[in-house]
Amino acid sequence: MNMTVQELDNGIRLIVLDGRLDVAGAMEIDLKFTAYSSSEQKKILVDLSLVEFLSSLGVRTLVSAAKSQKIRGGAFVLSGLQPLVQKVINLSGLEDVIPIVPDNDAGIKLLKGG
Repeated sequence: MNMTVQELDNGIRLIVLDGRLDVAGAMEIDLKFTAYSSSEQKKILVDLSLVEFLSSLGVRTLVSAAKSQKIRGGAFVLSGLQPLVQKVINLSGLEDVIPIVPDNDAGIKLLKGG
């Protein structure tokens, strides 16, 4: 699992995940992902367009980060879900906890308040 982080305009942090967010992938990025998604930055956009598989541990990683942001008064958005990842999200009910948008442009617009 690879992770890249980019600071965008309007205080938005884009985190791009690439690979399988299974047990091994989630364990590989968990500490860094938690640090990047719960730092001073209050607007987090997570691009999952390159994630081909999502396990229950991966769901836990995403939910933990989203809840942390909410507690701190921040926002956490997921974008670019592939069909298999979308299926797991739907089955887990994650869309009730985390806003999901089709792409990064929509995520940036949502985080900017538009």
